[in-house]
Amino acid sequence: MANLYGVANAPGFPLAYNLIGGADIALPTGVETNIIDSGVITAPSQGYFYPIAWLALVFSLGATPPGGLQIAIRVNGGADQQAYGWNGAFLIASANLMDFHILIGTPSQIFAPGAGAHVQISAQSQTQPSTARFAGSEAVIALYRAPDQ
Repeated sequence: MANLYGVANAPGFPLAYNLIGGADIALPTGVETNIIDSGVITAPSQGYFYPIAWLALVFSLGATPPGGLQIAIRVNGGADQQAYGWNGAFLIASANLMDFHILIGTPSQIFAPGAGAHVQISAQSQTQPSTARFAGSEAVIALYRAPDQ
């Protein structure tokens, strides 16, 4: 059945998630690391849904700050669907960086009832390691109905 966008759409069910393991996560240089995982999320009905994540993230930078820092949203550990990065010029030695951001994934049927999928937020530190901090970091993740493709 076609989706008449805006008519009787299943609502999004946002849930809050903390960092994996409930602790700080080290970000080695050049390694993309999952820092938040939703667990299996299942859509309320068949059709195309896109994941959206509202993020509050805290990163601690070392005495030599990284040359860049990137966050991304992905599904089931696949390719990044949307990413955001900070240029090294904005990263200050021995500082804590707090950011509020929204990342939106690609519409997909992978969240179909019965199967579902994981939504992950990853982070990558470039040229120097950094740390994703548990205190102050959180994501609210939901699925929103997209028009049928």
